[in-house]
Amino acid sequence: MTYKNMPIGTAGQDQNGQPAWTTGNDGEAKIKGVEVELQSSIGKGFTLGNTDFQFTRVPTVQDCLNKGFPAASCSGFIDINSSPGRTPRYKLSLDFGYASNLKSGSKLALHYGVSWQDDTYFGANSDPLLQAPAFALHNARPTWMSPDDTWEAALFGTNITNERAITSKLNFLNLFGTVETTYVRPAEWALSIKKRC
Repeated sequence: MTYKNMPIGTAGQDQNGQPAWTTGNDGEAKIKGVEVELQSSIGKGFTLGNTDFQFTRVPTVQDCLNKGFPAASCSGFIDINSSPGRTPRYKLSLDFGYASNLKSGSKLALHYGVSWQDDTYFGANSDPLLQAPAFALHNARPTWMSPDDTWEAALFGTNITNERAITSKLNFLNLFGTVETTYVRPAEWALSIKKRC
C-alpha cells in the first residue's frame, strides 16, 4: 500500500492565520505485508502475519520554518526511520482442537490457542519509554457434551499463563511526570453449563 495524505503532527495555521502546531495530511508511507493461514488434520489452524511499514515523507524542520514558525518551536517531528505506532512487525497465532467420543456416548472436545506478537511501540520515533515487549497469550477450553447433545459443560480460561502483557502506553512525562501503561486482563477461568430443549 502507498499511504498518502497521512494525518501527522505538523506546523500549520490556526483559524486566525497564525502559526500553530496542528495535525495535517502531510505524511506519506509505504506498507508491505503478508498473512498466511493454514489448516491441517493435526491441528485446527495456524496464522502468521508480517507488516513492513516505512515512512516515505514526514514534515521537517524546514517545512516548519517555511510556514513562519520561529526556529525554537520547530522540534518534536517524527523521524522518517521510526517504527509505526501500535503496529508489531510480526504476529503469530496457533489453534489446536481435539474431539473424542467417550465410552458413555458423551463427547469431549479440547481447544487450545496461543497468540504471539512482536515488540510494539505506542508512540513516535521508537521512544523506548513507549515500547511494549513481545508477548504470548494462551487460552484453553475443554467441553463435555452429553450423549443426546442436550447438555453441555465447558471450562474455559483466558490468559491462563497470567502473562503481564502491555496493550497501551502513553508518555505524559512532560505534563504529569508519568508514563501510563495498560495491561491485558489477568488469568480468568469460568464454567459454562447449557441445557438444550
